[in-house]
Amino acid sequence: MRMNLRVCAIVPLKVESQRLPNKNFLQLVDKPLAHYIFDTLLAVESLDKVYAYCSDPRLMDLLPAGVHWLPRLKQLDGNDVRANELFQGAVSQVSEDLIVLAQIPGPFVSPKTVEKCVSALRGGLYRSALTVRSHQTYAWYESKPLNYTPETIMRTQDLSPVLVETSGIYAFWRADYLRNGTRISEPVELVQVSELEAVDIDTPEDFEWAQHLAIAHRLSLRSSQQEAESIGTRLADKLKTFRHVAFDLDGVLIDSLPVMELAWERVMSDLSLSLKFSDYKPLIGRPFQSILSILDIPEESRKQVTLRYQEYSKELAEGIEPYPGVRMALSQLRESGYKISVVTSKDRCRAESLLTSALGTTVNSLVCGDDLPADRGKPSPDPLLMACIAVGVSPGETIYVGDMQVDRQAAEQAGVQYVHAGWGYGGLSYQAGVWFDSFERLTDWLLAEAPVVSGP
Repeated sequence: MRMNLRVCAIVPLKVESQRLPNKNFLQLVDKPLAHYIFDTLLAVESLDKVYAYCSDPRLMDLLPAGVHWLPRLKQLDGNDVRANELFQGAVSQVSEDLIVLAQIPGPFVSPKTVEKCVSALRGGLYRSALTVRSHQTYAWYESKPLNYTPETIMRTQDLSPVLVETSGIYAFWRADYLRNGTRISEPVELVQVSELEAVDIDTPEDFEWAQHLAIAHRLSLRSSQQEAESIGTRLADKLKTFRHVAFDLDGVLIDSLPVMELAWERVMSDLSLSLKFSDYKPLIGRPFQSILSILDIPEESRKQVTLRYQEYSKELAEGIEPYPGVRMALSQLRESGYKISVVTSKDRCRAESLLTSALGTTVNSLVCGDDLPADRGKPSPDPLLMACIAVGVSPGETIYVGDMQVDRQAAEQAGVQYVHAGWGYGGLSYQAGVWFDSFERLTDWLLAEAPVVSGP
């Protein structure tokens, strides 16, 4: 057996999950689900590289340092793509001799288990290895007893165990896969794992069970009562019932960026100022006067900048469109029982006009930049708290959907659950918790996963 064999791990990763939206980046106790398997693989000494196999390179910003991007064709993200077709695309791109295929839904696999699978192949006796869970009980398959005869009932401890694949880890030779088109080649080493390592998260119920297991495992390692209370509180917070959804406006409900850019460039030209829109864009979401202050616009020019920017924004407003699906989604959310708010740093006159012209709707509450003192806009919690008061729903029952860092900060300070709009102007780099890459997927989650309670 060659001593200079190179070994890599490949982890398939995508945004969409059919049965559990945003599954890969949901917070499992204290970190996103995807981090568990990547942290495990990065701790395995025998692995030369760890790859995330995904079509969207932005997802790499959300993964631990040390993970490499393995490009995946967008058409392989579909739910009807066969496993071998998916894996073929990954295996053909890497050059390592031995491949470990790992899955994000198995968060509790240990580095020791991965090492066992790799060692089995390195030893030369096996062509593949995989993780299994042993069940020593009376088993049936296709309406027939599998490991016993009913006429001669044995003690369970005397039964031959049934071994079930966990889908957690598969190790195989790259050459075998390219030749045979399968991740399992004989002879096979079956590596038995514990119930914890065999966990496979596929549904909301699976995820909730994994939360309990993660807490119990953590507490078995660290018996601190203080930690138990802290983790328990965080889990309880995740199970709250939401009745109120507040949305940022720009970058979440409407795509106003082209209008902002054109209005800003006209103002800078009119007043002979040199600040580019690229200086302005990262500050979107803050009150306009705060932005001017941060950009060091001279005080004597701020009034003219404000008036002209508002004038050009109104003039160009007809070019602003809502994101796909927004209008229908807002109606569905209201019909389901949610209170709906819009919390924006825009002035009230422009915000009300856009709600009518671009969105064609009214909301339960609209909080605007000029409703608050100049120093109490986002990232202050005040705008969100005002929205909660207006609809009569507590912050703990409220979700805020935003796209910028100030949105996250405001939500955290207000005690509101933040959900990041990955389609917005802030990208994904701010996000470490719950996020979606389209308004449609966000709506599906709100309607299907977040319980709604009718009430005033």
